[in-house]
Amino acid sequence: MGNKVYYGEYSLDHWIKLILKKNIVLPDYQRNFKWTLKTRENLIKSLKEKKFVPPVTIGFFSENGKNENLIIDGQQRLTSILLSVLGYFPDRDAYKKYIDKKKEPEREDKIKFLDGNDDIEEIKENLDEQDVIDWSFSDLLEQDKDLTVEQLRKKIENIKYFKPLDNGDEKIDKNFLQNTYLGFSYLVPKKGGQQDYYSSVFRNINKQGMKLSFQESRKALYYLNKDKKTFFMPNFIKLMKGEYRMDFVRYISILSQYEKHRETTELCKGYGGSKDKIEEFYEKYIDVIINNKESNDFYSYNELFGNDGHEDGLSKLEKIIKDSKLYLKEFESIIDCDMYYFGLIYMILFKKKGISLDNWSNLEECLNKQINIYRARYVDENGKPTSDYVKIKYESLHYRNPSALKYLRERVSKSIEIYKKVIG
Repeated sequence: MGNKVYYGEYSLDHWIKLILKKNIVLPDYQRNFKWTLKTRENLIKSLKEKKFVPPVTIGFFSENGKNENLIIDGQQRLTSILLSVLGYFPDRDAYKKYIDKKKEPEREDKIKFLDGNDDIEEIKENLDEQDVIDWSFSDLLEQDKDLTVEQLRKKIENIKYFKPLDNGDEKIDKNFLQNTYLGFSYLVPKKGGQQDYYSSVFRNINKQGMKLSFQESRKALYYLNKDKKTFFMPNFIKLMKGEYRMDFVRYISILSQYEKHRETTELCKGYGGSKDKIEEFYEKYIDVIINNKESNDFYSYNELFGNDGHEDGLSKLEKIIKDSKLYLKEFESIIDCDMYYFGLIYMILFKKKGISLDNWSNLEECLNKQINIYRARYVDENGKPTSDYVKIKYESLHYRNPSALKYLRERVSKSIEIYKKVIG
């Protein structure tokens, strides 16, 4: 049997029951609730006036003998309907105070990443513009208990960051819930093909207006194989200081291709020129890892780790990042980050080398010297960096366009070269 897509509609009352009985669930990767009071109000108004409301997308997912119906697209709509029925809405300011009081550790989805052209890829939209909070309706539900609307309302009354909702003229009564319908599409992938299928689904939904960031889109793919999530998003990323962090998938995918071919001349060939193109390169690599594929383009998961898994290798990488205090470095440019991390990741994960801190100061000196060359804004007639206005011939193209494949390949090669030379 091939992939199947079923279409239909449920009353709002039935959607609420599906949520409360946990017959439909939010996958772990899903974005948190970001709709504003106004957006919620507009949704209810549209439903009352029988205007078009985009259908919800549910996907059947099976893993380790457990079957689930995942909300792939429609979280914001369903959450707004549930909150309207409960008569409560999360208050952003109160929530921020609540979180500050709890002093929760930094979440991975609040981290900002350096991309290849020194633009910042933010996981979440600007908090000053969107009512985004680290909350979803899953936080209200209990693990082994089906709650009624009344039980859930009583529960939410005691949560300090929720405020009563003024529905105004929007009467949310039994008649409205039972006689107002919201459509759905139900996805059932063919047996053995759900990972490939959902990889395609996530990308297509993104292109059609879900407006996921690149990081959000990728994160959805990670959860297609939960055993690999910590490989794509290692814990040491959270340790790093500074406003912007390194994008581990970028480094491991590029190095996997480098190791496969043992050269940089055709690294990322066909994927340059735009963020969308290079993102296709990363997603192609993610697909190889998630589905345990052999590849002509990348080192496979088994080639890199064998039967041992990735935990030990990433632990060694994390240790050297901690011991060297590399995690304290605040990178202002992708150039800096590339020079420090391409060689480091390559030596530890691909060459299985230990790194002694005895040579670390010498290593930093060599890396920083090369970084200063690459980041120099002006060069002389011999192509050497200069700040002497008399000697300036032209502006450095490496400085202006660090994402160009020519310069990316150069940084990969030079970083590995320095690590091999200094560390051995």
